[in-house]
Amino acid sequence: MERLTLHIPAENELEYHRHLISDEKTMSYNQGYGDNVNGCYYQTIDQVREWYKNWNNGTDNYYAYIIRNDDNVPVGEVDIHYSNCCKKYIIGVVIEYNYRGNGYSIEALRLLADHAFNKMKLNAIYDYFSSERKTAEHAFLKVGFVRINDELVELTKDRYEINKISEKESTNISITDYLKAPCKLLSIPFWKAKNLIPPNNILILHNDIFSEKLLDEYNDITYFRIIHTLNDVQEPAIPTGFTIKTLNSTDVAEVLTNHINQCYDDINVTSDYITGLMKQSVHCQDLWIGIYNDLTSEITASGIAEFDAETKEGSLEWIQTSPDYRNKGFGQAVVNELLIRLRKKALFVTVSGKINNKTHPEAMYRICGFVGNDIWHILTKKEIKNAKV
Repeated sequence: MERLTLHIPAENELEYHRHLISDEKTMSYNQGYGDNVNGCYYQTIDQVREWYKNWNNGTDNYYAYIIRNDDNVPVGEVDIHYSNCCKKYIIGVVIEYNYRGNGYSIEALRLLADHAFNKMKLNAIYDYFSSERKTAEHAFLKVGFVRINDELVELTKDRYEINKISEKESTNISITDYLKAPCKLLSIPFWKAKNLIPPNNILILHNDIFSEKLLDEYNDITYFRIIHTLNDVQEPAIPTGFTIKTLNSTDVAEVLTNHINQCYDDINVTSDYITGLMKQSVHCQDLWIGIYNDLTSEITASGIAEFDAETKEGSLEWIQTSPDYRNKGFGQAVVNELLIRLRKKALFVTVSGKINNKTHPEAMYRICGFVGNDIWHILTKKEIKNAKV
């Protein structure tokens, strides 16, 4: 249930606006302006009514109170107006001082954006404020605004819709829905998504709702996510002279840290990170394995899988083969061994990885029985240089 509603006040309901613009704590953001340069405006009720008549004189303006639904109390105000000066629709959101710190500004911004794009049929809305106002900056970026110069932020209709979809995909998925199509509904296992709060500059979108228009504003990295139903699991095949072992020694963190870093040019993990994985609720020691050279005691391939008891999902997290042993079936053997171990407890297993990975892991996973065609886009907002507006 929504906590807030936007309400257009009648002429006999304007006393709250009069109170709001005269409250010093509420209007402190407006320092340097106002009747006494303290940010406030001290108006009679007749002056407020006259302002309201002039304000609501056409379709280019909108003004409403922010009403808290639980008790029907106003907690602030919003507005939209067309600026002849900059030829843009400028918005405003003011939360009364006593009600700040409750997340109302973000919710009010979303309601205002919905009105702007769905009722007023606008293509973009803007606001002027300094990037030094960190609280305001956080709220606007959370809703999807981008800063286009030191004073101006912008939200387009397309960006707002994408931002809403991205947020919904990551926060409103039930276990029941997830289990129907895990790789399509989330880009990561359910247990991870529950605790994930993407940074404001990141969008995570399934290919079905991805638009290439976003590439004007975002850098894109694509990932596959595929599934194994554990109905047909192959036995691991390794050459004579090599042995699969469970990694449960006291130096397992050091062993895996060194091996992972040896296998990747662009990744560098720490032993603290590996130790942290062992403390997670989905950790199972029997799902940490390595293939060793019996003659040299050298680890040639390794893998880490996890198991979520809530969803009965297994997930392959780290699968790697030492450079000298690649293309010899060791990676495939690690995957198949983990699938056999997971079959005893999991209903299905998922794995994801970069599509443009030079080692082409997706092909190996498919040989092991993984299926699916789900692609996810991790979009990182490009840095926008200041521009004249």
